[in-house]
Amino acid sequence: MVNLRLNDKVLKKLDGVIKQGLYSNRTEFIKSAIIKAIDDFDTKQAILELKRRQGEGKRRGIKEPTPEEFDKIREKVWEQLHGKN
Repeated sequence: MVNLRLNDKVLKKLDGVIKQGLYSNRTEFIKSAIIKAIDDFDTKQAILELKRRQGEGKRRGIKEPTPEEFDKIREKVWEQLHGKN
């Protein structure tokens, strides 16, 4: 369980989103926002790892992947991030 305090301005905006029917209640909205933030973080970490590996490869004299190879790498990372490995 997590307790969260939000000011009136934020709560008013949150309730406006809920009234539009996008979420059934505040808890559902907050859970969704947390999951999205975690997914965004994972994506940024994966991009940083790809950049790190790309730099590491250049230092070792490894050629850059072709666009087709890069697409395969991107698909593999996507699957790993979303638990489909």
